[in-house]
Amino acid sequence: MLPIILQQAAARERFRIFKFSSADVQASEHLLHASVLSMVEFDDDIFAGGNCFDWNQHPAKRGLFCPFAYRLPPPDQGASLVKDLALEYHYLGNTSEWFFLARKNAEKVIARNEQYIKCLSEAY
Repeated sequence: MLPIILQQAAARERFRIFKFSSADVQASEHLLHASVLSMVEFDDDIFAGGNCFDWNQHPAKRGLFCPFAYRLPPPDQGASLVKDLALEYHYLGNTSEWFFLARKNAEKVIARNEQYIKCLSEAY
């Protein structure tokens, strides 16, 4: 149960950063790369994680942008890398069901406003 709580806390942290921070912070690619790398490095149950933006939605990147961290398989197990997944994989294409499903699930959460109301009330 603890990893889910940590993931929710990380999601709230990213929401606050991009909702209430200056434009320079919001445009920071380094901050996003560091965030997904920390998510993978600090939880042994997480093999990989990303923060993928829809087309032209990141304030500083044109097109797709997806900071993505992952663990290397044996014999390099324990080492983690981070990259922009969008450079290698067009996740908005017809073969990418995972991004479509994640977006649809997020739309349901946004429609209910549950997490955002809680985040906003905790921020003040």
